Amino acid sequence: EKPQPAETPPPVEEKVTEAPAEEPEPEPEAEPEPVEEVFTVTEEFFTETFEDIRALITELNAIIIDENYNKWLTYLTQEYISFHSSDEILKKNSDQPLLVKYDITLRNLKDYFRYVVVPSRSNARLDDLVFIDNDHVKAIMIFKEQRTILYLLNRVDEKWKIGP
Repeated sequence: EKPQPAETPPPVEEKVTEAPAEEPEPEPEAEPEPVEEVFTVTEEFFTETFEDIRALITELNAIIIDENYNKWLTYLTQEYISFHSSDEILKKNSDQPLLVKYDITLRNLKDYFRYVVVPSRSNARLDDLVFIDNDHVKAIMIFKEQRTILYLLNRVDEKWKIGP
């Protein structure tokens, strides 16, 4: 009868050795969290920037609702204008399902404004900011429980502008 109790502990030991063998494996998988390369700012800087960008988005909403293309242009970086004016990007945006459905082909930045920006950005709301650095942020809106980038913003001469 004594050999039976001696045989019982080895299975317990096997179970214990299996559990630690499984635990170290998830730890390396958890390491891909170096998404902490997120740029951090002080609470004061975040709040100040958030309020500045909320005011900017309110201004942009009014401009977009009024369909004021020329005023909208003043809020764009040159890089944004060049990028969204390129034939390749105009074609890519023209291939979007909604534009295809209505047989709309974007020919220039003004078409992009009229058929893409106006319908999609006239009721934008700032819910969060993600800082890339002190002069580059992602303005985030939560839409249908999804974090959506409204704008990539660049500070140019102390003024926030929409970047590519």
